[in-house]
Amino acid sequence: MRETKHSRLLVVAATTVVALCLALIGALPGEAAFPGANGPIAFQSDRDGPQEIYTITPGGTANRITFSTNSSDPTISPDGSRIAFVNANQITVMNADGSGVTPLTSTSTSKQDPAWSPDGTRLLFAANSFDVDGQTDLEIWVIDAGGGVATQLTNNSFPDTYPAWSPLGNQIAFVATRPGDTNRNIYVMDAAGNGQTSITPNDFTDCTGTPPNPDTCYSGHDDAPAWSPDGLKIAYVHEQAPNGGGPPNIWTMDPSGANKDNLSDGAVSFVSPAWSPQGDMLAAVGTAPATTNRDIWVMNSDGGGQTPVEPNTAHDINPDWGVPPPSSPDPLTLELKAKKAQQLEKLKVKAECSNPCELSARAKGKADKKFRSKRVERELAENEPVRLKLKLSKRKLEKIDDEKGKATVKATATDSSGQSASDKIKIKIKP
Repeated sequence: MRETKHSRLLVVAATTVVALCLALIGALPGEAAFPGANGPIAFQSDRDGPQEIYTITPGGTANRITFSTNSSDPTISPDGSRIAFVNANQITVMNADGSGVTPLTSTSTSKQDPAWSPDGTRLLFAANSFDVDGQTDLEIWVIDAGGGVATQLTNNSFPDTYPAWSPLGNQIAFVATRPGDTNRNIYVMDAAGNGQTSITPNDFTDCTGTPPNPDTCYSGHDDAPAWSPDGLKIAYVHEQAPNGGGPPNIWTMDPSGANKDNLSDGAVSFVSPAWSPQGDMLAAVGTAPATTNRDIWVMNSDGGGQTPVEPNTAHDINPDWGVPPPSSPDPLTLELKAKKAQQLEKLKVKAECSNPCELSARAKGKADKKFRSKRVERELAENEPVRLKLKLSKRKLEKIDDEKGKATVKATATDSSGQSASDKIKIKIKP
């Protein structure tokens, strides 16, 4: 018997309303969650006109981070520092605050569904291979997170979409329709694209009831796979009615396809699941009864506690729940670290005295090994003993770069007669 949370599925009488909701929902991307503290949810919204990327922490307010003509499909890197998304039909990355926008792809084909590798070095995406072999069906590709040439992982005459890399790095889940499938299914393959296997095959043992018995009937479309942060579960969207009908719900299953469980069976239609980094909750796009408006909702990992994060009249879709971005040290912390780092342990002094006498000083110590030699010239009186001493008379913190964690210190060396030479020292500061 298939394990389910509820003994029977809810009957939705207004099938035309459901169909309208599904038509409006469009793409149903899934996301991979990576372990860590629960941070912001990235999503796309048309609340300000064109589709743009926003972030929100449950209980807070949304923050717009892109200002373009059309940005979509956000996915947060495993360390929370970057967001990959689609802009101008190309895979693009930016910092978590929206700065540093950088396109990774530039070929003529449209790209979609970016998804990070667990180590943050690569990105999966879906695109056709028309510019390679003339094929127009979507395939799964992988590209380095710094850009370069993409590698094609799947190659067949049917669309492969919505890739999601497992947190363990050994498997990729995706959506496909292959020969013999009567609807879309969740497939898994290894990270190189081998061993492609459906884990949601149809089971028509008994699909005659209204609604069908979930213990003896499993059919309908499966979409948007999303790995739990421990890699032990896949959340996905399932429409239980035969031939892809019925309200979409969030289900979970083992990576093998076993232990399928309907989490969200109820009045609200849910798509696009995204696990929280702690694995205790899920974000999803919900459409309440008798409406077509889509909002980001959150629920407990067992499907309880379903709550919209920020109800509004705009369409909010494609959530991805990430860890908090790395915090930038406050300026005071940086300054204290810079002052500690600028301490010089000693000066190597070289005197070359004829007349004038040239002093050469090189700093040694914690500050920097790049304190270049600076010469100090002074006139020597006839028969004057050469007693040359240098000491650091000034150390001034000139500049702090919070973003890069760097500081510049101006150090001045002075000899016993008051002659001096200065140089700037660049210091790398670790938060």
